[in-house]
Amino acid sequence: MNTVAGMGGFVSFAQFIGIIMIVIGVALIFLYIKWKRTIFKIDYAGGNIGFDLRFITEEESHEFQRVLRIYKDLDESNNQAVETIAQNVTTLNKASSVPEKIKEYNELYQQGILTKEEFETQKKRLLNSDSI
Repeated sequence: MNTVAGMGGFVSFAQFIGIIMIVIGVALIFLYIKWKRTIFKIDYAGGNIGFDLRFITEEESHEFQRVLRIYKDLDESNNQAVETIAQNVTTLNKASSVPEKIKEYNELYQQGILTKEEFETQKKRLLNSDSI
């Protein structure tokens, strides 16, 4: 039988290998905890970006999160602003298009392209569509 001299006497070779495996396992766990990388990933429209948190201070992390919130809020407010502008433009187009179209039809009438009856018909049609 193979034996190895130990502190408390002799242990079998299998026991010695078992003890070595336990020591190696504990060492690997220690190294994993010491060297593990806490990486987080941010996805965006163009791809993604990852950060190794070992190289970022807590202050930098908070500042980064604050800036992300600002840009998120700006994006949301820009979307709302674009919707508001689109609604206003639609309203203005409808309001200003009727008088402009009447002017256009009047110019066509003045040039002799439209008859007086055609001009009046188009003008009534535009005024009736505006009141709806």
